[in-house]
Amino acid sequence: MISKETMAIVATFGLAALPAPSLAAPGNEATASGNASAEVIAPLTFEAVAPLEFGTLAVSPSDSGSISVDPAGGAPVYTGSLRAACSAAALCDASPARFAVRGQPGRYYRIEYPDQTYASPVSSSAPALLVKQITVATDNLSSQGARGQLSAEGADGFRVGGTLEVPGGTAAGRYRATLNIVVSYD
Repeated sequence: MISKETMAIVATFGLAALPAPSLAAPGNEATASGNASAEVIAPLTFEAVAPLEFGTLAVSPSDSGSISVDPAGGAPVYTGSLRAACSAAALCDASPARFAVRGQPGRYYRIEYPDQTYASPVSSSAPALLVKQITVATDNLSSQGARGQLSAEGADGFRVGGTLEVPGGTAAGRYRATLNIVVSYD
């Protein structure tokens, strides 16, 4: 049981803990105004123009290999037993993916993409193939990288390359990977 003295102390303590309101002296006030603004810009959009193609390939039954496609262009690089399975004049050459970007003229944008993904067989239960070392290159900025700049017309493009690993004895068939890419203003 709490005595009256304890209650009085508790009540006094409780009142002492409440903040006292601050009072301004008469005629002692100030006013200010602020501004708010916004800039509305063109939305940033992009679309796939061409897929990343590793071409038609052949690999040894026992030795692995890889193909690397540079987003900046140039001939593909083959390692191990992997080789192109068509002539240079055929339409099965390797090439980087191409994307078109549109938005606010002169603005910079950033490309986010995975480091790697897997290409799964379209019509069989064969194991998926690793696509690694995914890189990008933009058209309007000369260096490879994940940053681009829209032209005075609000346009740019970028290319995506990577390396496909193909184990020896990989089942014949078409393989497809999904590249999840995000483009946003910088």
